[in-house]
Amino acid sequence: NDVSPGVTFQFNINGTSTGNPPSSTTLNYDVRNAGPLSVQCIASNSVYTTRSVSSQSQIIQVREPPAAPPVIDITTPVTDSITPVTGNQLAVVEGINRIRCRVDGGYPQVSSVSVDCGDMERNISVGNVVFVDVNMTREKNGSDCSCTATHNSSCYINNKTVVKVILF
Repeated sequence: NDVSPGVTFQFNINGTSTGNPPSSTTLNYDVRNAGPLSVQCIASNSVYTTRSVSSQSQIIQVREPPAAPPVIDITTPVTDSITPVTGNQLAVVEGINRIRCRVDGGYPQVSSVSVDCGDMERNISVGNVVFVDVNMTREKNGSDCSCTATHNSSCYINNKTVVKVILF
């Protein structure tokens, strides 16, 4: 406050200057551009232009969980088409059905996805989709299938979808 003209500050993000914010400022960053950021603060004065001072660069890892819960759908052997869930019911035919669970969005993408349909469970550790072939029998009519995902932000709250299997 005792320097005239006043000190100006700017952020340098991944090598690009962000302009001249006020002397006390907060850096706001759009999570849609999430990822590792190298952030540096530069202080300068318009009179003493050769005496600018830069902070050490700090690496900030921006993470954003997916906005929506996992999505479950199914490919039936009869039609070979994808059937989405209606309400919380998954309509299947008797025999082998391929159940797919996927999670869209987030940065980075989810670290694991698993499907659990009673006696059939499948996990993956990388990627946002998992497939599991389930032999649907009359005994499984009315049972639950669930899909659960994990995100490394630890902030993914809607990370599980449960549906009822309905045999038709």
